[in-house]
Amino acid sequence: MKKGWKSISFGEVGRVFNGNSISEAEKQAHFEGIEDGVPYIGTKDVSFEHQIAYESGVKIPDDKRDGFKLVPANAVLVCAEGGSAGRKIAHTDRNIYFGNKLFAVCPSPPVNSRFVFYYCLGDDFIKQFKGAMAGLIGGVSINKFKDFRLPVPPPAEQQRIVGLLDQAFEGVATAKANAKKNLQNARALFESLLNAAIQGELIPQDSRDDSAAELIVQIQKARKVAIAQGRAKAEKSEPLERKMDGVVKLPRNWKWEQLESMTVGISDGVHKKPHYVPTGIPFITVKNLTAGPSISFDELNYVTRKDHEEFIKRTHPEKGDILITKDGTIGVVRLIDTDIEFSIFVSVALIKPVMRELAPYLVYALRASCVQSQIVPQGAALKHLYLIDLRRLAIPLPPLKEQKRIVAALGALDEETQRLARLYEQKLAALEALKKSLLHQAFSGQL
Repeated sequence: MKKGWKSISFGEVGRVFNGNSISEAEKQAHFEGIEDGVPYIGTKDVSFEHQIAYESGVKIPDDKRDGFKLVPANAVLVCAEGGSAGRKIAHTDRNIYFGNKLFAVCPSPPVNSRFVFYYCLGDDFIKQFKGAMAGLIGGVSINKFKDFRLPVPPPAEQQRIVGLLDQAFEGVATAKANAKKNLQNARALFESLLNAAIQGELIPQDSRDDSAAELIVQIQKARKVAIAQGRAKAEKSEPLERKMDGVVKLPRNWKWEQLESMTVGISDGVHKKPHYVPTGIPFITVKNLTAGPSISFDELNYVTRKDHEEFIKRTHPEKGDILITKDGTIGVVRLIDTDIEFSIFVSVALIKPVMRELAPYLVYALRASCVQSQIVPQGAALKHLYLIDLRRLAIPLPPLKEQKRIVAALGALDEETQRLARLYEQKLAALEALKKSLLHQAFSGQL
C-alpha cells in the first residue's frame, strides 16, 4: 500500500445498511399512480452501466414513508443478492428509498463517497465480493460486507483521484456511446438494405430471367416427387388467408409463396430435455443460434449417439437446411453450413427446402422485416412461435437467377457489417479494459 494510505473496513467508512421490500400487491394498492414523492429504487432500477433509473419505479410520499429507510444523495448502492450481486453498483445524486436486496454505503468525512463508488468498480472489491459469496446461495450478508476492506488515502488525494476518474470515465462513456451508436447504425443500414432486397428494390431485375411463377411450378413438381418418395408430406396448413400484395408491392415477375410450400417439411426438435453426456453428439438450443452470426459450437451440451439417432427420425438437421428460433429470442435464422452432426431442442425449428438452391435466399428472406413482421409470438407468459404460424409465413419469391444475385449482394454487405461489428465490439472491449486499468492504477497508488 502507498505510503500515507491506510486500510479500513466498509463498516468504518460510515453507515452501511439495507432497505425494505415492497410486494407487487403493496405497490398496486398504495403507491401506483403517485407522481410526487421520493423514488423507491430496487435492483431492477440499477443498471450494469452504474446508472439509476429514478423515474422507473414507484414514489413514496411523505405520508407513507414510515418503515422505509432513506438513503441520502452521495451514497453508494451495491446489489447484494441474485445474479447481479456485486455487479450492479451506482452512486446516488438525490435522496431515495431502496429495496432489501441492495446495500447502501453512506460515507462520513473524511471518506469521499465517489472514491468508495469507484473502488467498488475495481477488481479488488470484486474479488472480496466473490470470496464472500463462495459456497453461498443468494448473496452476501451485510455483516460480511461490512468487513470488506478498502485502501484510503488522505482527503486531498481522494479528491484528486476522483477528479481524474470522473474526467476519464466521462470520456470513456462518450466513446462507448459513440461506438454503440455506430454499431447500431451499421446494423440498421444492413437491415434496411436487406428488406429492400427482399422486396425487389435493391437489385435490378433482368427481363431475361424466368418468372417466379415458373419457379413455383418447379417447386411443386419437386414436392410431388418428394411426397412420392416418402421424404415429404402434404401441406399441414391452410392456404394463406391474409393477402400480402396490398402490404408490400413486389416486382411484376415476383410472387408471394407460403414457406411450407417450398419445403419438404418444417418441424421442431425433441420436446423434452435429454440426458446430457460429457462427450457425444452436439445438442443445439437457442443459445447456440444467438451467440454469433452463425451456429455456435463453442458452448455445447452433448447427447449419446443412440439418443441422436432416435431424435433425427423426426427432425434431422443437415447441411443446406435452415434453423429458426421459436422460443425465447424468437425469429433468429441460421443456415446449416457444416457437416457436423447435431440434434436440436424444441426451442429450435428446422426448415428443409425442397430445392437446395432456395436455401441461401430463404435465410435472408426470413430475416427481412417484411417477413419478420408476420411472426406474432403466442402464449400468455412465455411466448412461442408455433409451427403452424411458421409454415404459413408469406415469402417474397423472385426468379432463381435473381435470388442468386440478391444473395451475392447481401452476402458482401453482411460480411462488411460483421467486420464493422467486430471492430466496434473490439473498441468497446478496449474501453472497458481501459476503465479496469485506470481503477487498478488509482487504488494501487499509481494514478
